[in-house]
Amino acid sequence: MLDYYDMEADALRRIRGMTIVEEQAISIDDYTDLGVVRGSFCERNKNTDPRADTPEAKRDAVDQVKLRAAAKGAEHISTPQCDINEQMDLVNNCWSAIACESHALKAASP
Repeated sequence: MLDYYDMEADALRRIRGMTIVEEQAISIDDYTDLGVVRGSFCERNKNTDPRADTPEAKRDAVDQVKLRAAAKGAEHISTPQCDINEQMDLVNNCWSAIACESHALKAASP
């Protein structure tokens, strides 16, 4: 998990203006693909953490995607594709989890 406090100032500025670009709007001429980025959320505490199938958990997972994309120099991400795992994960100590994946995108230079 990345934390905002661990990010460089330039990356934090990119996150503020980061947008999600729909797949059909992405053209090779408009964006440079900086690679796939992943983010996740893990429900570790049943009393305080939201379940993985809630909007709050998805938002946290997408925020992790954005943080990783910004660290790569991206200004945008493609629409995140998320998978929910409602089974207990003993390896990561999660009651449930959501994992999202997206492409980090940078506007192509004119």
